[in-house]
Amino acid sequence: MLMANEHLRGLLPAGLLDELRPFVSQARQTLDIKESRSGLSGWPDSVAVVPSGPPLTPPEVSPDVLREVHGAIVERCQISMTYKARGRTAPKSYDVHPIGLIQRGGVTYLACTPGETKDVRLLALHRIHAAARIDRRAVAPDASVLAAARDMVLSGFDDLGPIRLVLEMEERAADHVRESRLSDDQLVEASENDGWVLIRATVSDTAQLRWWLLGYGEHIEILEPQSLRSWITEVLTDASSYYSQNES
Repeated sequence: MLMANEHLRGLLPAGLLDELRPFVSQARQTLDIKESRSGLSGWPDSVAVVPSGPPLTPPEVSPDVLREVHGAIVERCQISMTYKARGRTAPKSYDVHPIGLIQRGGVTYLACTPGETKDVRLLALHRIHAAARIDRRAVAPDASVLAAARDMVLSGFDDLGPIRLVLEMEERAADHVRESRLSDDQLVEASENDGWVLIRATVSDTAQLRWWLLGYGEHIEILEPQSLRSWITEVLTDASSYYSQNES
């Protein structure tokens, strides 16, 4: 119960959290009176979840907005909201059909379709200034729609499609890729360069992939596709030039 309260808080309906609060309190009291923190009573102290990137502070979401959005999803009704997109000076008003929530790191997105259109939008909850349920039935989404929206968030909203990635990586750095594969068809084999391996995999060309590759720096070299190799080279050249100018 304590672990669910800690890790699923952002994915549970706001009203349900209020109902669970007495049970969470009782669970905490039950563990506190245990003389020995062993067995299942000691489990919450025996596990931890850490982010894969820098520990960023999650943006604040209005409790009123959260309650209305959660309520609209449960009741399958439309939402009237004011939303300020990144880079905009003023918020705009929308009536949307909610599809579902997608959480990535500390940010939660509302997948929805505005008005009568079928175009799926992803709106960050912390950028919704105000929200209210409307007494109008929302269009019931197909399960594949939320799956597609999830993939959009996963890719960093910039998926250029599948590519056949071929790269060389230092053997020590490649241990991570051997354990956590890039794709089902990944192949790792010896390279002509001593201490390096050759990796082939079919992956989606996304912003997330590109920044992941850049993180390996000089321990990796992109061979194919040429477009990705050129992009990596350009970014590294610009970065090197920037640091050289600032050092001088």
